[in-house]
Amino acid sequence: DGLDWKGKSFEWVRRQTHACERAGLQVVEIADQETQIGLASELSQIHDDDLSERVYSRPLRLLEGEFDCHSLNRRRLFVVRDTASQRIEGFLAASPMSGGHAWAFETYRKRRSAPRGVIPFLFRKVVDQLKQEGVDHVSLCLVPGRSVVSDCTAHTDRRVRWILKLWYGHLNFLFNTAGQDFFKSRFRPRYEPRYLCVYPYNSVFS
Repeated sequence: DGLDWKGKSFEWVRRQTHACERAGLQVVEIADQETQIGLASELSQIHDDDLSERVYSRPLRLLEGEFDCHSLNRRRLFVVRDTASQRIEGFLAASPMSGGHAWAFETYRKRRSAPRGVIPFLFRKVVDQLKQEGVDHVSLCLVPGRSVVSDCTAHTDRRVRWILKLWYGHLNFLFNTAGQDFFKSRFRPRYEPRYLCVYPYNSVFS
């Protein structure tokens, strides 16, 4: 409630949006299953292109759901399309939560050659559409390791905390959690703690 993208805190989001609109981009939902399947090859190409220069060229299944345009099930598919060429520059697959009262922005990819700001433009437009539909909130998904150092409860496993701290602070060349955190923070989300359940008396190997 009350999200209108106004004020200095959303200046960056507005700037990315305006740049994409000037470039002739628009966000479209692809709800028809036959059309989704028809786009499968192009979306897979975008997906692979986005990951091609990263250390892990496939999604980490621990953190991300697999994207298969042939079986989206209850996911909703949104694409950024160039109105002149009709080329798709990026896409977002949103997963339902809380019986459809909330949606998770789980899988989002863009071409490496896409105009600047495609993903924030996509986020903003989809958020606005969901809000008009009466959706309560969206989740921008996990940022592993964020604030883990502040969790010093009695039952915390220090080794797991140390590994997550190391990952967040120094292993972003493997999976850029700090970069994800910075990007998602531009949307001024309300952060909520999430917990990792580990077996008592676990070992370094486990």
